[in-house]
Amino acid sequence: MERHKVKQKISMDIEGKTRAGIDALVGIEDGVSSRGGVIDYLYTLFVDVPEPVMRDLFAFALRREQQCRLSRSADAEQEESEDFWENQSAEVVNTWYYIGNLFRRQLLKKGRHAAVNKIEDEVLSQLANDDKSEMTIHKLSSGQIAFPDDWRVLNPDCWSTAEYATVVEVRNGKGEWPHWVFLANNADERFDTDLINELIVHDYPKFQDALSKVVEPVFRKDDDLLPANLEEWQQSLEPGYFDISMGGTEYASQEYIDYISEHGTRRF
Repeated sequence: MERHKVKQKISMDIEGKTRAGIDALVGIEDGVSSRGGVIDYLYTLFVDVPEPVMRDLFAFALRREQQCRLSRSADAEQEESEDFWENQSAEVVNTWYYIGNLFRRQLLKKGRHAAVNKIEDEVLSQLANDDKSEMTIHKLSSGQIAFPDDWRVLNPDCWSTAEYATVVEVRNGKGEWPHWVFLANNADERFDTDLINELIVHDYPKFQDALSKVVEPVFRKDDDLLPANLEEWQQSLEPGYFDISMGGTEYASQEYIDYISEHGTRRF
């Protein structure tokens, strides 16, 4: 006799845009005929995934994230085009980061630390060997990172003790701003934007102009999807702070989310 799946009724609080997104997926496949069906469908796609597929998805997302970062860096030296910002915007970089980290964290929870480290090392090595990437691999205290040779390291004396690395770039810089790398000795330090900004201003005094011209997005209602000053905000200079993926060292997007919820620091 065929066994029926046990259904459970639960109540949860979600944002309005999340509900709208779930509603839009109702009927996307046969059998996905309710909001609960959509949640089950997404669970099957992103959580209940065979481990070999999970590893492949993590590797692919990590590689795309790093390629997009490099494309942003290279294209910043030229006139930005609509195609570039459509395909390689900071939002795209962040999305690949979150997708990769979704599968990375699941693998770590399964105890597949060696597999995660191997994937990260292989991806970074492949990118570093790509003639177009012009990247160099650097050793940290518990892993390695790769980034373009022209990125400026703010505290090079910390290579042997650093466990994390943060890259800083200026939105709407149009090739006028370099990228900086900050080496952090612990998880909290990599989010210390006051310290990072101080080091950058010392290295590049013009960076103070970017800090003084930051435009904060203004939301008039809690459920507004776009700020009221969207155009002004999109066109303004704004520093962004990003983790650099590394092999052998764990980082988690949730850590970043928790931190910015408390302190207000954000990606752009």
